[in-house]
Amino acid sequence: VLAIIDGREQELPLDAVTTGMVVQVRPGERFPVDGRVIDGSSFADESMITGEPMPAKKELVQNASILCFARLMPMASAATSSSRIALNERP
Repeated sequence: VLAIIDGREQELPLDAVTTGMVVQVRPGERFPVDGRVIDGSSFADESMITGEPMPAKKELVQNASILCFARLMPMASAATSSSRIALNERP
């Protein structure tokens, strides 16, 4: 995951991303976190999560949805292990 730490890009393992970190997501990549977009504007494909067939412009993003067009930088509100999709998968 490409995280922004102290204004610099840094590659981190996915399990090192914590709430409040800013990550960079490029077109075609899956969002590694649930979060609020703080930089950029684009559409995300959330069909795997919501069933909605058309990408939608996003301010809040969900882990596992796919970024469609331009780079976005969300601030993590939940890392992968505590994301909405992960919580739904637990027994």
